[in-house]
Amino acid sequence: MQKTRLLMIIGPLLLTLGACNSTNNGTTDSSSTSSSINETNSSELTTTSSSTFTKTDTNDPTEDPELSEVLSEVESKFQQLTYEDPDTGITLTYNLYVPENYDENTAYPMISFIHDDSVTGGGADAALTQGYGGTIWATDTEQAKHASFVLVPYFETSTIAGGMGQSGSEVVEDQVQTYYDLLQELQKEYTIDSDRLYQTGQSMGGMTSFYLNSQYADLFAATLYVSSQWDVDQLKALENQTFFYIVAGGDSQATAGQTDLMNLFDEDGISYSSAEWDATWSADEKNTAANEMIAKNTNQNFVTWTTGSVLANGGNMEHMASFDYGYTVPAVRDWLFNQSK
Repeated sequence: MQKTRLLMIIGPLLLTLGACNSTNNGTTDSSSTSSSINETNSSELTTTSSSTFTKTDTNDPTEDPELSEVLSEVESKFQQLTYEDPDTGITLTYNLYVPENYDENTAYPMISFIHDDSVTGGGADAALTQGYGGTIWATDTEQAKHASFVLVPYFETSTIAGGMGQSGSEVVEDQVQTYYDLLQELQKEYTIDSDRLYQTGQSMGGMTSFYLNSQYADLFAATLYVSSQWDVDQLKALENQTFFYIVAGGDSQATAGQTDLMNLFDEDGISYSSAEWDATWSADEKNTAANEMIAKNTNQNFVTWTTGSVLANGGNMEHMASFDYGYTVPAVRDWLFNQSK
């Protein structure tokens, strides 16, 4: 699997709410459907409460399939839609997976993945297919464990002020606001459990996730940050949030951001778990390590891949090489879906 991942990584190196106008690219307007759903009286729905959902056993030593297999299975299951935000004036294209046999009387969780800056300008397909981050959740195996909506927005330009290479302290506010508005709109259009919204992203996507959690502290039940960082002075809210934060040892900016956040927690007496894992471990070894951390029952969890284990002699190339590793530990994915507000 490492060879396939590496090819997906190196390629880019060489080279998403208040309107009802969600439309399939190249297909008919679905606004009438959206309007009908939005007018449904939510008090008439007998929805499954987040307090009654069945949690998943995180003990799963199964090795994930190759990325090519995942893409072959799930790519056609996503709808490609657009959201026109009347407040920001921005149109955001997004990929959306709706659970099979969707039942409007059941409230579903939703996981949202934001891509990194390497695919901005590359099209909505690229945002979806660049790796495991947006796709693994829609596989039959994952949906059997926790049926959910999967949202993968596509940003035509960077959400981070200054673009690629920034350590992270300021976002492009209109773009991020449009994404936030889309999250609200989808919860009107479908029966999505607001207590089980999950956020994740790699690099730019992780940075955007940090910002969102700093501004909307009660929005997400849990977050998975991958290969990213943010100005720690803005991250006080994370002391009361639930997350896994996974970076590569050879990724200097992300490890510095991780260290800064742990130092903040130390200064403020916040308990957390941290560990160094080897990216070359077998699926069974990663599963054991993940469950050892999960068993500590801390809300904040930090993982650093041993330097050189993601990409031998890769230096800061470990940044992009580490993306998929953050999404291919089933125990961490299951832990995420076990969280609720």
